[in-house]
Amino acid sequence: MYWWNMSKLEEDLREGRVNEREQFKCYLATFVAWNLAVCSGYTFSVEDLASTALNVTVIIIGTTLCYRANKKGDNADFIPRMICLGWPAGIRIAVFLASIALFLSGLSGLPAAAYGFEAYVFAMLHKLRELWSIFWGIFFLLPYYFQIHHSFIRIAQAKASDNAVEASKPILQQNGTAVGQRLKSDLIESELLKYALGILGGISITVLIVIVPIYVSDHAISKRFRILCSAWPLLISWLLVWLMRWEKTRNQSGGSPKRSPQ
Repeated sequence: MYWWNMSKLEEDLREGRVNEREQFKCYLATFVAWNLAVCSGYTFSVEDLASTALNVTVIIIGTTLCYRANKKGDNADFIPRMICLGWPAGIRIAVFLASIALFLSGLSGLPAAAYGFEAYVFAMLHKLRELWSIFWGIFFLLPYYFQIHHSFIRIAQAKASDNAVEASKPILQQNGTAVGQRLKSDLIESELLKYALGILGGISITVLIVIVPIYVSDHAISKRFRILCSAWPLLISWLLVWLMRWEKTRNQSGGSPKRSPQ
């Protein structure tokens, strides 16, 4: 990796000697450094430290998973694809979060209801802002990298399909066992990632729609209701995993490109 000698880097870039792995390391290091530089102006606190550590962790894991997915395809154009895919992914998340903010701001303008509803909503909004300052890495970066990672997987699948058609049958038969083992390993890794993201997403959604209202409310919550709330993360996690599996099935059934007859 190039740390100081820009002249050497310029020469290698000009001659095409900087491979995809070196580009990935430079891209990841730059992205992490930018995040640390932005967070360096914060006042030191446990919340700021936890937020920065969480953001850096999500950035490293998300970028690495995207690079590995791209490597399974043609292992080319990682940075251009990452930048291009990040633009619509960021817009989607921004629209979604803006819709939630608009909805909550509308609630805060409602007239006071029984039990001081308006004061309750303002307290909930205040608590949400506190959570956002700490866990924005989950609420923004996780869906951001999730969308890009799935795009890289679809690109890699298309490239792998083209390569399989062009490969000769004897070579495929000779390497069939190794290819099968690799596909099985990739499938297990993909399933584990889906379940992890589903559980984390379920917990995050539960915090937003269940835990925060209970926490800021002054009313007594029955034990039965608390038990029901404890099942929300499992229910939402299962729903998210089911949606991801449904998307995968839909892409496999209708996403393969049709070839024109020769």
